[in-house]
Amino acid sequence: MRVNGYCRIDAPERTVLFTFGEMIFSRNRWCKGKKTPYPVDEWLGFKKYMRYSPELLFQLVKLVSKMSYREVCRAGRHLTTLSPMRTYKSGHKNGRL
Repeated sequence: MRVNGYCRIDAPERTVLFTFGEMIFSRNRWCKGKKTPYPVDEWLGFKKYMRYSPELLFQLVKLVSKMSYREVCRAGRHLTTLSPMRTYKSGHKNGRL
């Protein structure tokens, strides 16, 4: 990134829930003019303020299409504190329902 004219600003932590569990990692923020990207977020496919991995959302949507929201929450309770409303929102947000 330095070769492309970027300078490192800071390294904040981010918590993301994956299919294998919750993970906390630090990532570098780079600056060039007004643009401040997080290369790790771009590489992993995370959008701004995203707390769930795309793979976890895909698995949730797959389950929601076969089961009720309540059953999906019971099945996924070992991963996170899922609620029927969160499951409903993630299903509709991803356009699968």
